[in-house]
Amino acid sequence: MREIALAPTRQQGGVPEIRERIESLREQQAQVSTPKQINREMDENNKDAIIVSLKRKIKKFDEENKELREQLKFAYAEVYKKI
Repeated sequence: MREIALAPTRQQGGVPEIRERIESLREQQAQVSTPKQINREMDENNKDAIIVSLKRKIKKFDEENKELREQLKFAYAEVYKKI
């Protein structure tokens, strides 16, 4: 975005109303999010969603791993009994 210039108003005698209007437009411009800011916010939200998803997967794999280790213990016990 381009900044609104005050130089042309000075050349015309610096009409106070125009200057005030330009300053208010500058303030509005400063409050508008740039496309980069919007993309960054979307990326942050997307990262948060990915993190939550990965944590859920890790928890699922941890539970599955625990269950498989338990099954392996019983399998080793059966093999040991047969020796």
